Amino acid sequence: MNVSDTFPKQKSTTIRGWVAQPNGRGTFDLLVSCAVTVFLCGWSSICVNVPASEQSKWDIFWDKWHLFCLSMLGPEFVFMLALGQYMRADASVKLYHDKGYRDWTIKHGFYADMGGFVLQPHGWKQFPIDAKQLLYLIERGHIRYPDTKVAQINDRNKSDGLARFVTTCQIVWFTLNVITRPTQNLAVTTIEITTIASIVCTLAVNFCWRHKPMDVSTAIVLETDRSMYDILKDAGNLCKEPYRITPLDFVSREEWIATKLWSYNVNILRNLHVVRQRPNVRPIQHLSSFGFPKLSRGGSVVCLLMAVAYSAILMIAWNFEFPTPAERLIWRICTSLTMALTIVVGLVEIALPSPRAPKDEESPNATQIARRPSPKLLERIVNKHFNNSRDKDPALDVPLKSMLLTQPVCAVYTVCRIYVLLEDLIGLRAMPATVFQNVDWTAYWPHI
Repeated sequence: MNVSDTFPKQKSTTIRGWVAQPNGRGTFDLLVSCAVTVFLCGWSSICVNVPASEQSKWDIFWDKWHLFCLSMLGPEFVFMLALGQYMRADASVKLYHDKGYRDWTIKHGFYADMGGFVLQPHGWKQFPIDAKQLLYLIERGHIRYPDTKVAQINDRNKSDGLARFVTTCQIVWFTLNVITRPTQNLAVTTIEITTIASIVCTLAVNFCWRHKPMDVSTAIVLETDRSMYDILKDAGNLCKEPYRITPLDFVSREEWIATKLWSYNVNILRNLHVVRQRPNVRPIQHLSSFGFPKLSRGGSVVCLLMAVAYSAILMIAWNFEFPTPAERLIWRICTSLTMALTIVVGLVEIALPSPRAPKDEESPNATQIARRPSPKLLERIVNKHFNNSRDKDPALDVPLKSMLLTQPVCAVYTVCRIYVLLEDLIGLRAMPATVFQNVDWTAYWPHI
C-alpha cells in the first residue's frame, strides 16, 4: 500500500511548535490594563466604617463606592482621610497608655474610631462611640474598660489577602512596564501616567490603613446600667448645647474648615440626587466613613508633599504627543493649575494658626454687645455664613470668606481633574505607533 494513500500530503510542509505572542498590544489591551490596575488599587485599599446593625451589605457597598469615586477624582483626598485617621488612632494609643491601659494598640484605636464599639445606655437607644468618648465613659465610671483582644478584632477583619496579593502583583507588573518603555524608545500614554499617580497614592493609603480592619460588619455592644440622663447629668456644663450626632458630641466632635466645606458640597450633591441620601436618625447609628480628622501641622506637610507628588507625576506627560496641539496646551494648563492650587492651598493651611477659643474674661458680656454700634452692610456681608445641612447645625456654618476662597478653587481643581481623565480616554484616538509595541524583556535577560 502506498503510504501517501493513507496519509495524504498536507498543503504545507512547514511544521511549527510553540508560537510566541506577537510583540504588540491593542488599544483594548491598554484600556483593560489601566482599568484593572486602577480598580484593584482603589477598591482593595478602601476601608469603610462599621455599618449600623439594621444596615445591609448594600450600605457597605455604597460607602465603598462613594469612596472609590473620590479616589478616582482625587486620590490625594483619600490619602488625607487615611492619614488623619492614622494620626488619630496613633494619638489614642498615647492617651490610653497615659491612663494605664497598656494593652491598647493602634488597631484598637482604628476599630473604635470606625464605630466598632456601641454604647447601650439603660432604657435608651444604642449609638456608636469613638476612642475619646470610650475613654471618657471609662474614666467617669459609666462602663468598664473593654477587654477586647487584638485577635478578636482580627477575627472581624475581612481583609482579603489574596486580593491584595493580586493587586500587588498587578502594581509591580504595570509599573515595571511603564518605567521601562522609555529605555526602549517606546511611547507612554497619559492614561498610564495617571494610573501610576493613582498607584503612588494607593501605596500611601495602604500604609496609613495597614492596621485598620476592613469590611467589619458587626460592632461590640458595651452595656451600662446608667441611663443617658445620668451620663449627661454627670457631665455638667460640658454638654450645654443640644447634640447633633450623638449625646457625647461634647467629648470629641471637632468640625474644621475641611469638614464644613465637605459637608456643604456633599449636601449640594445630595439635593441633586447624585449622592445617596441616608435617613436622618438621631442619635446616628453609623459613624461616617468620610469624617476627615483635623491634621496637625506635620500631618498637613506630609499631605501637601503627597499631593505635590501626585500632581508632579501628571506633569511627566508635559512633552508627550497629543492628538492636537490644543489638547497638549490644555493638558499643560490643567496640570499646572492643579500643582499651583495644591501648593497654595497647602501652604495656607500650614501657615494659618489654629483658632484659639476666647477665655471667659475675653468674652463680651451682654452690656458690651449692646453698646456696640450696629454692623454696617459690608460687615454684615463679611460675617455672613452658609449652611445647607438638614437640621441647620451651627457647627457646620461656612463663613463667606471661606466660601469665596475655597469654592472657586474647588471648582477649578475639579474641572482640571475631569479634563485629565477625559483626555486619558479621548487621547487614545491618535497615538504614536510605538505605543502599541510591548517591552522586549529579552533585552534585560543575561545571555551570551
